This record gives sequence, structure tokens and C-alpha cells, in this order.
Amino acid sequence: MFTLRMLWGRQAFCGPESEQCLREWASALSGWVGGAAAIATILVISNHHRENVKLQNFPVFRTARLAKQSATQLKMLCGTLRGSANRDAITAIQISVKEIAEILSGNIITDFELRIGVDDASGLIEAKSLIGAILQTLTDRPKPDPFTHIAIWTDNGPVKEGARRVAHLVLEYAESLDTSASAYIAQYSNA
Repeated sequence: MFTLRMLWGRQAFCGPESEQCLREWASALSGWVGGAAAIATILVISNHHRENVKLQNFPVFRTARLAKQSATQLKMLCGTLRGSANRDAITAIQISVKEIAEILSGNIITDFELRIGVDDASGLIEAKSLIGAILQTLTDRPKPDPFTHIAIWTDNGPVKEGARRVAHLVLEYAESLDTSASAYIAQYSNA
């Protein structure tokens, strides 16, 4: 611009002395160009920040996905447990209760509870207590003697009622776990 002014003089770029010169217009335009560059920079930084947040939250997101899978497993086990209690299938009750106990005390549920949390875990303490009581009752039960062929009669009523109560409480917890995990997954996916 300086070279052109030197060659052509002031008249090629400016009007009379009282009017604005191209130099003033160019300096005003540089402010607008700077503003556009700043907006573009903010957009790029914002995108990088969003990606960075996703990378930082990926372990928690993975925990939420695994917790959602655990909730599905708990729901299926609760259905099995309820059916076993209705059929008086004590061995099946014992197996289902052990599997539920393993899931509830596993790292996935513990990690999810610590990092994200569940809206309603009120019945979980009672469920864990009942699980312990059922397993203890079934462990302490006398074993039949295969040589005498005499069946030992035991009252399965408390075990069946406990199993039904565990199924109810754990199912409520699994629903809450599923809801919390789904909400976190949706939030993370939209981030």
C-alpha cells in the first residue's frame, strides 16, 4: 500500500483533504478481520476442549456402560430368583442369590457408586443383609446322609420369603442403577 501511494500519490486513495482516506478504512477493516479470527479461534478451542473432556471422562463412561449391563443381569437374576422361590427350588435360590451377591459386591457397582451414584439405593443395605442371611441359612442346613436315605425335613418358608424380598429390593436397585447409568451415558454422548 505504501509503494502504491508513493507511485500514485494521495489522490488515488483518498478524496479531498476533509474526507477519510483508504488508510483509515484499512485500519478499521483490520479490527473486523481480527474479530473474525478470534471467533474462529474460539470455535477451534471449544472443539478441542469438548474432545478433551470426552477423553478425560471415558473411564467413567465405560463404568456407566458396564453398570448398565450389570443392571440388566441383576434384573434377569431377580426374575430367576422370584421364579425359583415360587417353585420351592432351594438350590436354584442359592445359586441366584450367590450370583446377585457377586454382582453387588463387584468392582463395577462399587466404582459406579463412587464416581456417579444411584438415585435410590435405599433397599440395597437390606438386600445385602438378607442375602447374607439366606446364604448363611442354606450353608448351615444339615446335609442329608446318603447312606441312610432319610430325607431331613426343613422349613423353606423363610428362605423363600427372603428370596422374594431380595428379588424385589434388588430389582428396584437395578432399575435405579439402569436409569442413572443411562442418564450418564446420554449426557456423555451429547458432550
